[in-house]
This record gives sequence, C-alpha cells and structure tokens, in this order.
Amino acid sequence: MKLIVLIVIAIIIYIYVSYYYRTPDNVSILQSRLNEFDFSLLNEKQPIIIEDRLKDSNELSKLWFKWNQIKTFGGYDDNKWYKNKYKYILVHPENDTDILLYPAGKNLVNNEPDPEEQLIIIKLKANQLLIIPYHWHFMIETKNNINFIGIHDLLTRFLL
Repeated sequence: MKLIVLIVIAIIIYIYVSYYYRTPDNVSILQSRLNEFDFSLLNEKQPIIIEDRLKDSNELSKLWFKWNQIKTFGGYDDNKWYKNKYKYILVHPENDTDILLYPAGKNLVNNEPDPEEQLIIIKLKANQLLIIPYHWHFMIETKNNINFIGIHDLLTRFLL
C-alpha cells in the first residue's frame, strides 16, 4: 500500500514539475498597470511590462510574492545572454534601458541565439518593471543602475 501511495505522489510531482518546462507556442509581450494587474497573467509564461513608474520594486515584490523566496541583486554583465533560473525575475531600471529577450524553449548555441529566430527588444523607461518568466533568455544592452529581484517558489530552487 505504501508503494502505491509513493508512486501516486511521484506521478503528481512529475506532472506538476513538467508544467515548468512547457512553453507557450506563441510569444507575446503582456502589458498592465499596477491597479489593473491580474495575477493570472503570470501563468501565461510571457514577459510582462508594468507601465507604471515604481519608486521601490522591493515593496511590490514583498506584497505580490510574500510566500516565495525573494532575492535582490545588483545585476548581470552587459552584452551577455543569461537564462532565467528563477520562477520570475523582476527587472527595475533607474534609467531608460533596452533588454533583449529570447523565448523559453529556444536554445542558445555558443551562448548566442539562433540567427534564424527573431529577438524581442523591450525598451523599458526609467522605473518601469519587466517580469521575465522562468527559462526565458535575456541580455541587458547597457550598463545602468538596474535592480533585479529573483522570485523562487519551492520548486524552482531545485530545478535547472
């Protein structure tokens, strides 16, 4: 009986974890305002731009993701591609910033996107917020003061 319960639990965990690796077929950039934000947008696994200008993204992350592990850090090297290993990365620049995105499910070859694939360029204005979903690739084009907030849930801490 214990073996059956363990097998059922393992299957449920496998199905749940597999959703983290499913990517949308079509890419779109979602936009919202703070007072209109719908948390179901996060389930779309698409980048989200919050059009409002925020003074403090740390307060917002604590309010929206209070049950998750939140890590604030300074940044990434310029002109280098990174794969988001957090459930979400919140990008909050102090100055106007260009961010290049390459969809989840696409692989980098020699740390470069496939030249046949289309890149997405996001032009964030100062103090706007970009939410990058799990496994999306991104590159920051210019060195600005950018606040990055990584949001982990229970599983993304252990997934690659």
